[in-house]
Amino acid sequence: MSLLATEEFIISKCEATGSLSAEARIDGMLPGPITLISIRVLPADLPAPAKSLVGETITVTETQNWSEADSTGHRTATVSVEFSGPMKFEGRLQLDRAGDNESSITTTGKFTAKLKKWRPNKLRGTSTPRRKLLVSNWAKSAAFPCRETRAQRSG
Repeated sequence: MSLLATEEFIISKCEATGSLSAEARIDGMLPGPITLISIRVLPADLPAPAKSLVGETITVTETQNWSEADSTGHRTATVSVEFSGPMKFEGRLQLDRAGDNESSITTTGKFTAKLKKWRPNKLRGTSTPRRKLLVSNWAKSAAFPCRETRAQRSG
């Protein structure tokens, strides 16, 4: 956890995702509960219809509220990721030891996208079957569960 709870690591993580700018804030001190906040601006590398909803850039604010570690070093956190577009992610993080000088972080949660009122004129010139497919794909992608596990070396 000591690596995750540094501004340098948070900024590095933001830069690795292609951020145009990033800032980090840490509230609390280890070994107690701690909150990690990152705010980054990303280029909106999206298809034109999606880019029309969010603009040229997306501002992402991620907040991780970590619990105090238990006797085995296990910690959990609630995580919230707010996007400047109509999207958000809410979930939980679990940090466990995975061996000597290694940790494992498991992410579970739900990603949602709120769509503005659908206006058919946005799809003008698109055939009816294609319109139905686009609407169906947007609806399917509006909310889905997510689970990711990644290992990290500490020390």
